[in-house]
Amino acid sequence: MREEAGFTLLEVLVAFAILAVALAGMLQAFGGGLDTVRRTQAANETWSAARSLLERVGTELPLEAGQRSGTDESGFAWTVAIRQRKSALDQVKAHERAYALFDVAVTVSRAGAPAATLQTVRLAPAR
Repeated sequence: MREEAGFTLLEVLVAFAILAVALAGMLQAFGGGLDTVRRTQAANETWSAARSLLERVGTELPLEAGQRSGTDESGFAWTVAIRQRKSALDQVKAHERAYALFDVAVTVSRAGAPAATLQTVRLAPAR
């Protein structure tokens, strides 16, 4: 009996099956990685829009108690909630107070990304 060099058809098919399983796993890993990158990018854009909106409070948006909402040019829906903080200064007569504290909360959302909410306290001249 003569021994032949090379691979049999069965060996080649097994090698292709192993290669296909390995490639499928790699494609799934890369696909999951790309999805994670997209979600992270969307979340970063939302947080950036929330920080930008918070910076506008007191300059472009008046620092007055109440709630405002809208949609910006990038398609983000936003809400700003401002309330005057109660403090020991409330015992001082209104005309003697120089400043007031406000709790400010901004929420920004866009389809396909989780909402971002930032909160801070702002100091403003009393009115």
